[in-house]
Amino acid sequence: TTTTTTTTTTTTPATTTTTLPNPPTTEVQNLGKINYFLTQALAEATDLGCTIRKLQMDCKFLRDKNKELERRVVDEESRRKKAEERESKIRGKYERVKEKVEKYQRGLEIQQKQQMQQMEQQQQQQHQQQQQQ
Repeated sequence: TTTTTTTTTTTTPATTTTTLPNPPTTEVQNLGKINYFLTQALAEATDLGCTIRKLQMDCKFLRDKNKELERRVVDEESRRKKAEERESKIRGKYERVKEKVEKYQRGLEIQQKQQMQQMEQQQQQQHQQQQQQ
């Protein structure tokens, strides 16, 4: 594209007027468009910068929250293991006591049978003595 500029000078005896060359309107329009797009790009870059900062803050918050949750998981696992150990000990004690109770019950049953047999023998002896008299 070629542009031509014209300068006109008019001379009058009292004053001289010079007009500046008029820039072509297409160039002004193009500069306006470029300025508009640059302004838009700057606004978008600013918005993206704010978004990046917000995302970084969110990321930091989530990392901190994750660390807290991981600590809680470790604490809960520790509690669970301790509870399982206590349960195991209690079950062991329960089994030992249960065995002792069963053994004691068997002993009582044996004693009761023996006492019953002794009573039967005594009754038989008394009955025999009564028959002999």
